[in-house]
Amino acid sequence: MVELLDNKNKATFDEFLVAGYRDKSAELAVLRWRMAPYGTDSPYEAFVAARAMHLDADTMSHITCPLLITDPDHEQFWPGQSGELHQGVTGSTRIRFTRAEGADWHCEPAAAGLRDERVFDWLEDVLDLTRPASPALAD
Repeated sequence: MVELLDNKNKATFDEFLVAGYRDKSAELAVLRWRMAPYGTDSPYEAFVAARAMHLDADTMSHITCPLLITDPDHEQFWPGQSGELHQGVTGSTRIRFTRAEGADWHCEPAAAGLRDERVFDWLEDVLDLTRPASPALAD
C-alpha cells in the first residue's frame, strides 16, 4: 500500500483498496466517512492529504496557546507522537493515561469519564474558572 502511495499510482491504489472492502460494507462505510473531511471519494487522495498533515519542529515552536496533549499507553495509531509534540511545544501539558487505569488505547475508549475529568480539570486551570465571571459577561 505505501509503495502505491509513494509511486503516485492513484488508480491502482484506489482499485486495490476498494477491492479489499468488496464484501465488507460496514468497513467501506467507515472508510468513506473518514475520507469525507478531505472532500474526496478517492482513497488515494484522502491518504495523500492525511499524509501531508504533520508538524515539523519549526511549526511546533510557533504554537503559543495552551495545549493539552493526551498520551495513552498502547496508542495504536500514532505511538510516540504525543511525547514528540510535548517536547516540541513549549509550555504544553501532557497527560498520561495508563493500562492500569483502564485508560489505554487511542482516545481512552474504556475510560471516557477519567479522560473527561482530566480534560475539564485542565480547562478549569487554563481558563481560570475559579475566579468570578466578568461583570461584562453577566446577564
